[in-house]
Amino acid sequence: MDKKAAHWLDLPAFYASAAKILKPGGTLAIWTCSSQYVHPSTPKAREIQDALSDLEDGMLAPFQTPGNALSRNAYRNLALPWDLASTKDLFEQSSLERKDWDLNGVPSAPPLADGSPGPFLFDSGKPSTVQQFVDAVGSASMVIRWREANSQKAHTEEDPVSITSRRLRALVGDNGILSTSPSLSLLLMRRS
Repeated sequence: MDKKAAHWLDLPAFYASAAKILKPGGTLAIWTCSSQYVHPSTPKAREIQDALSDLEDGMLAPFQTPGNALSRNAYRNLALPWDLASTKDLFEQSSLERKDWDLNGVPSAPPLADGSPGPFLFDSGKPSTVQQFVDAVGSASMVIRWREANSQKAHTEEDPVSITSRRLRALVGDNGILSTSPSLSLLLMRRS
């Protein structure tokens, strides 16, 4: 089976293929990550998060596809097998288990001994510089679509990534470090 994100797949065909591969009682796991969140213990966390949110929810919002919306909403609106006529009997609806980590930027790890927020559970342990973060964001599908629609402004001072870069640099400096992580969600369901 091809490894792609569920929000880009033909879901009826995907569920049918998964059901063929899995034995009865086998588990299908689907996961996604959503937007990037700055750790709440970061100095100026609220302002940094505002800049990150404005990039996705403001400047790039018109370039969001239904697939982007599904992922950013942590698959809360993803059509599940029992929602589709052709696959409704392939998986046990009662077996659905959902797990979320660091949802909406709230660390899932328990607070530290001093009461400060625990780490993000899927933090790489390697905070990034603003430039590293900006380089990674530049490959996001919404950014690519914005740049295709605004080719004269792409990679200029008017590019949403450039605007966000300036905002972040103003908040943390040129050599500032960002500790960010996506929230992650996992859906598990058993084959009938």
